[in-house]
Amino acid sequence: MYLFCSYWLICVGENCTWNIKATSINDSAMFKVRNFDSQHTCSLMDNTFTQCKPTAMVVGSMVIPKYSDPKTIYTPKDIQFDMSEHDVNLTYMKAWRVKKRPYNTILPLAYAVVDSENEALWKWFFEQFKLTYGERPNMCVLSDQNESILKATSIVYPSMPHYSCMWHIWTNIRAKFKKGHLKLSELYFATARSYTLDEFNERMSKIEEIDPRVKAYLYDIGYHRWSRVHATVNRTWTMISNIAESLNAVTKYARELPIVELLEYMSTLLERRTKEKLLKAKGIFTHLGYKFNKELDDNRTLPHKLRVRSDYLLDQIHKQHNIDFL
Repeated sequence: MYLFCSYWLICVGENCTWNIKATSINDSAMFKVRNFDSQHTCSLMDNTFTQCKPTAMVVGSMVIPKYSDPKTIYTPKDIQFDMSEHDVNLTYMKAWRVKKRPYNTILPLAYAVVDSENEALWKWFFEQFKLTYGERPNMCVLSDQNESILKATSIVYPSMPHYSCMWHIWTNIRAKFKKGHLKLSELYFATARSYTLDEFNERMSKIEEIDPRVKAYLYDIGYHRWSRVHATVNRTWTMISNIAESLNAVTKYARELPIVELLEYMSTLLERRTKEKLLKAKGIFTHLGYKFNKELDDNRTLPHKLRVRSDYLLDQIHKQHNIDFL
């Protein structure tokens, strides 16, 4: 039995108009939103937010652009320094957990060793991927604005949407247009993550006020390639390709190894990470409801039924590279 109740949530920022009101429906556990003002009139860096504790998820979302270049060495001390500019004090241990977070969100499906990145090799990679994984509902490709990837996926997956990494787009904006970077940065990322068209259009108007060339540049790329609200599949928080870049950073030195040692390193690395994720998942007992718990159970047992046939692998290597095995 449930009692009727209502909630009114307001922003902790002084005089901020953001608020949401919701009431329970017919004494049930379900709620209906009666009023929602989504516009914050306070600043993101308002001092009133100092009473909140910064979590690894929040801090990670703010520093993840630092991982766009795999050559960058970004230490917990660097994270502490960057966050101090936002009046956020982090312990070294929390900064260390933030540093681990980008890589911990990766679920690798496939990787390949090639001599260069070009259209032919990307086409080959996606052909092999499609042969193994197929084409499934709500799939999409997220990458930088690499023309080879765009062309290859349009051939192999002609009906699958292709999105651009919003961080790579921002680095291009910063290089092409020289004014208003501080205001544009906050507006651009907020625009990309907008959930409604009203929010998106309002923020695009503000971008146009600062520099109309930036709006024209984003329009030419195509709003559907970088904007959450224009996406045809549910991209959730996967708005940037830094998860791939952070895997590049982890394997930076291994890529100098001979091919056999490199493959052994990658195999060991992914097996270890998969095992760590499995152990962590086994320690979580949150009940998500029958549907989603069943889906998790099915996904947990499915890998145990998979088998890799050595004759199939040898046959594929022979076809691709004309190598005979004795």
